[in-house]
Amino acid sequence: MWKISDDGRIDRLIVYVTVDGRPVPAGAITVEGGGRTRQSRFAYARSWLENGFPISPVLPLRSRAMVSAPHELPSPFYDAAPDGWGRGVLTAALPQQFFGMAEFLAAAGDDRVGDLGFGPTPESGPRAGRPAPPS
Repeated sequence: MWKISDDGRIDRLIVYVTVDGRPVPAGAITVEGGGRTRQSRFAYARSWLENGFPISPVLPLRSRAMVSAPHELPSPFYDAAPDGWGRGVLTAALPQQFFGMAEFLAAAGDDRVGDLGFGPTPESGPRAGRPAPPS
């Protein structure tokens, strides 16, 4: 189950890295605040800190959370999001849904290039999802 805010936005994404052909939870992105562009924090999972590697040179292995400011998400996650064409397809297909970066990452599901995937819980694995539009 995706963690959703009162305004219908995704507040938390589990970040998965494909290791030996299977997705492993590496950390979590927690999105905070209101408005169109929010801020977020990325923190590695304890298990990933013990056995993993930095998923990007700008996200070194460390136990404290890394803040995304001035961007909505830390920059390596933008590369995992749908490109401009993909964003256009999603917004056209789901016109009632507001898409920030967290929503784009979740909506794309595991159908992407690269080793990163996103899901709602550490147990779920990467999967597509989107919150219901606010009523």
